[in-house]
Amino acid sequence: MRCMKVIMDDSHIINITQIKEFLKLDNRIRFKAVSKKEKYQWIEKVLSRFRYFSLRKRDKTIVKNYIREMTGLSDDRLTKLISRKKKFGRLWLGSTRRYRFPRKYTPLDVLLKQIIFIFVFPVLQLRRS
Repeated sequence: MRCMKVIMDDSHIINITQIKEFLKLDNRIRFKAVSKKEKYQWIEKVLSRFRYFSLRKRDKTIVKNYIREMTGLSDDRLTKLISRKKKFGRLWLGSTRRYRFPRKYTPLDVLLKQIIFIFVFPVLQLRRS
């Protein structure tokens, strides 16, 4: 399937009614952000533009469905991003570094183990026989 790059400007969607109409359209159209950073920036702009945190629950659901439809994010992930925006006032990419346990063996330890394996282990094998 071939893809065409389109730059979308949704600034003309300024109220909840327009979002409702947009969501009624054919769902075969799929949108994909170039990067996660762009996706998060767009979500932040939409939340600010519609003043998401001051909307009624019904309208929040509509805005959330719009964001989910446009970004392809899961409901859980989107909820987490929205709560992050509410708590900290902005969205950012999380660090991709994970905790790693400290190395147990240094390169010197590995070298010593190899030396022992090469020189001492054969001697021990000979003694057993």
